[in-house]
Amino acid sequence: MLSLFRNNQVTTVFVLALFTVLMRLPALLGFITPDPVPPQGAGQIYNVLFGWTTDAPTWSAIISTLFVLGQAILMNWLVNSSRVNPERNWLVPLFYVVVVSSTTSFQFLSPALVAVTFFPPMYRLLFSIYKSNEITLAVFDTGLLAATAALFYLPVLWLLPVLLLSIWHVRSLKLREMAVFFAGAFVPGFLGWGWAFLNNQGGVFRRQHLLGLFEFWDFHLPESLSVLVQSGVLLFFFLIVILGYSVYYHKRLIQIQKYNNLLYWLIFATIFTVVFRNQPGTTHFLIAGVSVSTFTALSFQSLKNKGVAELLFLTLLGGIFTIMFAFG
Repeated sequence: MLSLFRNNQVTTVFVLALFTVLMRLPALLGFITPDPVPPQGAGQIYNVLFGWTTDAPTWSAIISTLFVLGQAILMNWLVNSSRVNPERNWLVPLFYVVVVSSTTSFQFLSPALVAVTFFPPMYRLLFSIYKSNEITLAVFDTGLLAATAALFYLPVLWLLPVLLLSIWHVRSLKLREMAVFFAGAFVPGFLGWGWAFLNNQGGVFRRQHLLGLFEFWDFHLPESLSVLVQSGVLLFFFLIVILGYSVYYHKRLIQIQKYNNLLYWLIFATIFTVVFRNQPGTTHFLIAGVSVSTFTALSFQSLKNKGVAELLFLTLLGGIFTIMFAFG
């Protein structure tokens, strides 16, 4: 299986599309069903465009599959153009599909999944700042993309300080450039409020996008076995990322090491921001999918014995589907 993606051929995108459909067949064929509750952390724009999918699981599965395929293609562009992946191949998009299809809740459309669409171009802008002579526009666009993602999934706003720190880590910032970043982050919210105001929903937009950010977790562990098992799957990927730390930095340029630092920060920021959700769901961790899939792919790519890598990958897929059908 992995050998099909160890190349840089454009035609591999068709194999990736087929694999994406296969990974999401449980939802597409109705073998698993989504939670019958409104999505957590949804912005008003998401509710307007995709809120209806809560009552249409088949369409939710179809649309989410299209989003995942598009995001995987963006992931290929991100890691190859920035050289985060030292080998130009399709392994990172492959593992992105695996990671964001690994639990029952990930199989359906959610605000976090839609928001992740903006992450690959946002990170490409961050990476480009390293060698750019004029970074003002890139800084503005980074804030703009992050705030646009927050119109679909509110908790993305909590990542703004981390993104600003990421820019600072890549290169030093002047006060003017920091102001430009927050100006970019302000624009989508202002436009979104203006649209809501013209539709007599300005107050709803303001309450949802401001008060909705401060729903602190009550620290009650979930009692559902399904949620606990899905959390265990996510913990497994997290362990892969942590244990493979040395692989991602071995004989890499300082530039790439800084990029990897940014990807790590996004993972830890995602975990930390769980405390700002009153009833955190597993879909919140989709916003770390860009980082987790990149590092997981690099871990498998570093295995010298390709036969062992193939066996481990098939075992991983088998485990994901077994857990999904048994506890979905």
